[in-house]
Amino acid sequence: MSIAIYSRKSKFTGKGDSIDNQIELCREYVRFHFPKADPSEIMTFEDEGFSGKTLDRPQFQKLMQMQESKPFDALVVYRLDRVSRNVGDFAKLIEKLNRSGTAFVSIKEQFDTTTSMGRAMMNVSAVFAQLERETIAERVRDNMYLMAKDSCWTGGTTPLGYVSEKVEYNDGGKIRSYFRLSVQESEAAIVQLIFSEYLRTHSCRAVEYYLLEQGFRTRRGVLFDDVAVRRILTNPVYCAVDDVSIDFFQKRKCEVVATKEEIGDVGFMPYNRTNQLRAPQPMDKWLVSAGAHKPLISSSDWIRAQKILEGNSGEYFRYANRNKTKYKPISLLTGVIFCSCGAPMRPKRYTTGGDSFSYICTQRERSRNKLCSIHNCIGKEADAAIRELILTADADENIISRHIKKLRKSEGQVQSYREDLSRNISKTISDKQKQANNLTLSLASGNLDGAALEYVNKSLNALLEEIEALKHKLMKSAELAAADNSSINEISSAMEYLSTHFESIPLLDRRELIKRIIDKVVWDGERLEVFLATSTNSGTETTDEVITFTDKPVDKPPNPKETDGYYEFRKCSDLVVRAFADSQGIGLRQLAKMCGVSYTTIKYWTSKRNSPSHAQYESVFMDYYLNTYRNDSE
Repeated sequence: MSIAIYSRKSKFTGKGDSIDNQIELCREYVRFHFPKADPSEIMTFEDEGFSGKTLDRPQFQKLMQMQESKPFDALVVYRLDRVSRNVGDFAKLIEKLNRSGTAFVSIKEQFDTTTSMGRAMMNVSAVFAQLERETIAERVRDNMYLMAKDSCWTGGTTPLGYVSEKVEYNDGGKIRSYFRLSVQESEAAIVQLIFSEYLRTHSCRAVEYYLLEQGFRTRRGVLFDDVAVRRILTNPVYCAVDDVSIDFFQKRKCEVVATKEEIGDVGFMPYNRTNQLRAPQPMDKWLVSAGAHKPLISSSDWIRAQKILEGNSGEYFRYANRNKTKYKPISLLTGVIFCSCGAPMRPKRYTTGGDSFSYICTQRERSRNKLCSIHNCIGKEADAAIRELILTADADENIISRHIKKLRKSEGQVQSYREDLSRNISKTISDKQKQANNLTLSLASGNLDGAALEYVNKSLNALLEEIEALKHKLMKSAELAAADNSSINEISSAMEYLSTHFESIPLLDRRELIKRIIDKVVWDGERLEVFLATSTNSGTETTDEVITFTDKPVDKPPNPKETDGYYEFRKCSDLVVRAFADSQGIGLRQLAKMCGVSYTTIKYWTSKRNSPSHAQYESVFMDYYLNTYRNDSE
C-alpha cells in the first residue's frame, strides 16, 4: 500500500506547525489508520516557503507527476489548507484523486471523502480557506497603505546610505513609536558614486570592477558584486519625489501614494518590492509613497539608470535564454567549496567542451586576480577525492565514520550533563514554588499591612518571575537536546544513504546530501581541507583531517595565449586601446575601422565591458603592447 504525505508552510520558520511537525503527525496517523502500509512505501513531499494561493510548488508538482504515472492509495495532509487555499484548484485536485481511486485524508479536519456529506464539508472548508487567504491579503494591503501614508520604515536591514531612527509620539496619552530613515554620509557617498559610475559606463559589471579596484566594501565588510550594484540602482528609496518621478511610476502601473503637495526634498518609500520568498516583484506590484527622508539621487538620474537597466536586461536575458538549454550541472562541490581567501568557488567548464571543469575563486575572477592569487582547482580531481571519502565510509579508518562516532560520544556526554541540569532546575523550581505558596498564604491571611504587605508582594512577584525563567530554561534545554539528536541522526542517515546509493542518485540530490555531511571544503592552491558538519548545539569541533593532492593541480593545459602576453593585456585592455589610438593619432571611430569592428564594440573595450579577441590582439595591439606600452608602464 503506497501512501503520499504532503506538507507546506508559507514561510521559512521553525515555529508552530512546522514542516517536521506536520510530517510526524501524518506518519502517526498512517501508522494507526493504515496498519498494512509498508514504511518503505510512504513518501513525503515538503514545500517550505510557498503560498497556498496556487499549486505551482516544486514538491507538489513532483507528487502529482508520480500520481499520474502510478497513483497512490492515499494522500495524507495535516490540514486542508496545506494543499490549497483556492477553491477551484482544490476541486480539480479532488476530482483527479477520485478518478485514480486515491483517498484524500486531512488529519486535522477528519474528512471522509467516501461519503457525500464528507465531500460537501470538505468543499465548505476550502471556501473558508480561500476567504481566509483573501482576508489576510486585504489586511496586508491596508497595512501597507497606512505605512505609506505615514512614511514609515517597516524595519529590517536599512538601505545603504541610511540608518533608521526611532520616533516616539503621544497618541491620546499612550506613547507610540515608528521608524524613519536618516542619511549616513559615508555610505551615501558610495551610493552616489555607484550611480555616477553606472551612468558613465552603462554596466553593472564595470561598476563592480571599479568598486573592487578602489577597495570599497558593503556595510557587512564584503566586496560588492554586480547583484548588489543592481539592487542599489533599482531601489526607489534613493530617488527624489517630484512630478517627473511620480509620472514615471504611474506609467509603469505602480501604485503611488503621493500628492503634489507632498513633493519636496524627500525620497520615495517603497513597499511590496519582493514576495514572501524575497524574490523581486515586477514594478506593477509595487507601492511607493513620499517618504520623510532626504533623497540621494535626482529623479532624472535615477530614471535614466532604470532605462539603461531595462535596455541591458533585454540583452542579458536574450543571452541567458540562449544558453539556458545547454546548461548541465557537472560539479559535486558547488555550495560547499571555498577558496582559502574566504570567497566561494564556482565551477567553470573548459572552453574545449565536454565535462572537464575547474573550481575558480569568485573573488579572484571578479577582481581580475588583484584580490586573490590562488590558482584554480581541477574539478574532477576534487570531486573524486570527496567521492572516495564517502564510498569508503564503512571502513574504520574513514574520517567521516570516526567523526560521527565522535559526535555520538560527545553528544552522550552533553546529554548526561543536560539531564543533571534538568534535575537541578526541576528541584529549584519545586523549592521556589513552595516559597511562593507560603507567601501566597501569608497574603491570604489578611494579617499583613503597610511595609510588610509591600515586601511580601514584591518578594512573591520576584519568585514568580524566577520560576517562569527557570521553566523557560528547562524547556530550552529539552529543545536543544532534541535538536542535537536530530542533527546527528541526519548526518548519519545522509552518510549511510550516500555510501550505498552514490552512483544512482542524481547529481543535484548528491549535492544536497553532501551539504548535510560536509560543512565546507577549503582549497588553498595545493590541498583540500574538509570540515565536517557538527551537531547544531553540542559545540563539538569540526575535523582537522586534510585531503592532499599528490601533485600540484593545474587549472588547464598550458595555453599559447599565456606566452604572448594576451591574458596580461586583457587585464588593462581598456587603457591599452586608448593609448594605442593616441599613439597612432587616430580617434576611436578610425580605430574601429582598423580593427574591423563597430564603434559600439570599441566603446565596450574602453569601458571594460569587453576586450579584443586574441586574433584582434595579434593583428593590431600585440606589438604595441609588448614593445611600447608594457615598457612605458614599467
